[in-house]
Amino acid sequence: MRALSQTLAILTALAAVPLMASPASAQIGPPRQITGAPVAAQAVRARFVWGGTNNRILYVNQADEVFFHRVQGNAVQMHIRMRGHTVGHPGDPTEYVIPWGPNHILVVTRAGLLYRHQIRGESIGPPEQIPGSPVGTQGQDPIFMFRLQNRLINVTRQGEIWAHVVSNTVQMPTRIGSVGVQAPRQVRHAFNIGRTVYVIFSDNSVVSHDINPALGQARLISAPNYELGQPATRFVFIMGNRLYAVNEAGTLWAYDITRLLPPGATAAPTEGGE
Repeated sequence: MRALSQTLAILTALAAVPLMASPASAQIGPPRQITGAPVAAQAVRARFVWGGTNNRILYVNQADEVFFHRVQGNAVQMHIRMRGHTVGHPGDPTEYVIPWGPNHILVVTRAGLLYRHQIRGESIGPPEQIPGSPVGTQGQDPIFMFRLQNRLINVTRQGEIWAHVVSNTVQMPTRIGSVGVQAPRQVRHAFNIGRTVYVIFSDNSVVSHDINPALGQARLISAPNYELGQPATRFVFIMGNRLYAVNEAGTLWAYDITRLLPPGATAAPTEGGE
């Protein structure tokens, strides 16, 4: 997969609608450095990073191996490789990895096949193919994927948004909205909380879109200049009530996002990829 700073540029389609002022309560808190071991640094060739359960940061490297870091308070421990299987399917390169609930991940291959792995403590179960419609093919090349209830949402390199209902089979994709025009800023990262997608731009601004059932109007999120959109930031993901950012050196920063969460809710795991 191409470098995140290049490929996420196509996500500028999400900024096509005019901005609306966001509520004053919708804010991202100041950064706090999490000390300890480097997270998903360049040396381990991480491709996908997400926040899991039990305060664990998980990542998949270019060899499709799964590792995790434990976060205790404001310190992060050294990475540990999970036992068991690598993800995906041999001979069909991994295109995207998506956390799917607390104990499963989905893997989309370059051929558009979908596999499910169970996370069993510190072990990864074997791949189980989910039959049905291919994912991310026929001009729907994935740039950012995430879960929305029982749907796999695919934002494509063409700036379109498609949804597959996933159960025991994968249903045909349906298009969400019709936005496909460019914006003057470059998209660096994206993450979601439920049905709301947050987009971080190269000028460090953050906007949100409600995408259920269609692409909603962009709302500017109140967040000081925290440099989330700078090229040195490789991964952005959420875990609990924090937004985490990892730079090239593997330094981990945490931002409180309590004010972005619905009352009494905790953000579901989401991933960053490059």
